[in-house]
Amino acid sequence: STVPFSSLSSSSAVTFAACKSFASDTPDVASRLMPKTVRPFVKLALLAKAAVTKFDEISPTLPTAVYETVHVEDSKKDDANAFTARIRLAVQANLFGVENLKTKVGITTVNNFGVDHYAPASSDYEKVVDPSQAMLSEMYAAYTVSDTTLLVGRSHVNLDDQRFIGTVGWRQMERAYDTATVINKSVEGLTLLGSFVYGFAGVAGVTTADTKSVVIHANYKASDALVVSGFSYLLANIHDTHGLRVSGKVPVSDSIKLNYAASYAMQADNTMTYSG
Repeated sequence: STVPFSSLSSSSAVTFAACKSFASDTPDVASRLMPKTVRPFVKLALLAKAAVTKFDEISPTLPTAVYETVHVEDSKKDDANAFTARIRLAVQANLFGVENLKTKVGITTVNNFGVDHYAPASSDYEKVVDPSQAMLSEMYAAYTVSDTTLLVGRSHVNLDDQRFIGTVGWRQMERAYDTATVINKSVEGLTLLGSFVYGFAGVAGVTTADTKSVVIHANYKASDALVVSGFSYLLANIHDTHGLRVSGKVPVSDSIKLNYAASYAMQADNTMTYSG
């Protein structure tokens, strides 16, 4: 979500200032303020300026700091101690002056400040899957007509409880998906999603893995007490997963609600293949 500039810490304020330079003709400002790993993304944003007619939202997030230690019994490797910080930066804008045509570009950086007492940064230690890295985590165009949205490009996708499709948000570099997606909300309470996934990146590394997978998801919210989801995930070279999930919040008293969730899924041999 958008964070007011007045509420940012000093480190976030620097990031925000660099972000604001996207809409100006002063790339030298961004060059001084942004880390080297981020500068290519700044240049990309400046090149895209000709297509952007209006900046709707500039959204830095406060740094997310994580400390993690790993100890393995009877291991020959030293205990891992990792302290990392994540910074996200996103810009959303109207594209080519077309109504309801928007684009969003976001970057995510993870920094360990040179303290590499963990693998894969240093092989003498146990593994913590939060290496220092930077990634173009969002870059998509979305066009909405009535109750239907077409989205093409890289975005974050979280479905239901993220058991099968999600960003792996407990890691610093969340997963991003390259998709062509259609979302329809014509029926009140019902959200239909169909997505062709042609790539994904993030978590352990930023290199994009190509795929040809299909995600089909339907979610119907009858009330807070009853939400029903049905899904089919056709993951290339892995498996097909079909399932149903029911969840909700049931009032027990005026101040207490009981959350519940139940799901059933079955898997079959993959119907989608990808040879690279």
